[in-house]
Amino acid sequence: MKKLVLVLLLIRLITGSILPVMAENTTEPIQIVFHANGGEGTMEAMQTVDGRIIIPECTMTKTYFLFHSWNTRPDESGLSFKAGDELVTDALLNGQEPEAELWRAEGKITLYAQWISENAEDYQEYFIYYHPNGGKGETKDTFGYLAGFSALIALNEFTYGDYVFYHWNTKPDNSGQFYDPSTEIVFPEEGTSDITLYAIWWDPATGYLLPAFMLGDIDGNGQVAAADALLILQSVVGKVELTNAQQTAAKTSADDTIGAEDALCILQKVVGKIDRFPIEA
Repeated sequence: MKKLVLVLLLIRLITGSILPVMAENTTEPIQIVFHANGGEGTMEAMQTVDGRIIIPECTMTKTYFLFHSWNTRPDESGLSFKAGDELVTDALLNGQEPEAELWRAEGKITLYAQWISENAEDYQEYFIYYHPNGGKGETKDTFGYLAGFSALIALNEFTYGDYVFYHWNTKPDNSGQFYDPSTEIVFPEEGTSDITLYAIWWDPATGYLLPAFMLGDIDGNGQVAAADALLILQSVVGKVELTNAQQTAAKTSADDTIGAEDALCILQKVVGKIDRFPIEA
């Protein structure tokens, strides 16, 4: 176990992501207060149980406005929640929000009602989609966010064999912006769109993050060449054994097996007969 922790810390150092190894576990009841934020009426505060609470429906009203969501800030620049969402206090109290220290000191988190005009025709919601990137299962966020809203990144619920979930990334090859679960992502005020986050996996058997190689680049030299097709054929006849990461890079055809068809796809791409692999279609 100690070796695994050391390896993970080393990878974090290399990728530039240094996070606390241990977060403070806050299981004391936290009071959740609901603020009308310009609306009318009141709602009874709630207490968390085992650090969790299900967000209730808003019973307050505002003339000529519709309730949209709850937010940790009155100007909707904080973290957003809708009725039915589960609020996990550890994620907030140990997160990156500037108010976290105040929340811990007061033992209270205030959620502010967010209102939109009932006549707003250009009202647009944006969504976060979570992609397993080779894994299986379901991780989803059904909340619709407005431009300028912040979202709390979901915990991973996908599985991928013996691979270990590492973090989320905006690119499936881990070349984009990465996000750890329970951290914050912001939808820009302008030019925003839906966001897809891909699960990035770590192979404890090799120490590689997946995909450690680009698709078709079996030898990991940064390019797809005939030598990669040769490696596949050698693995088929048992002359070489591909690592898990290499097997991921080798699956270029439409089926889930590794064979001569994958080698042929690589050669076709090398000579320009195809511009993308069948699995990418």
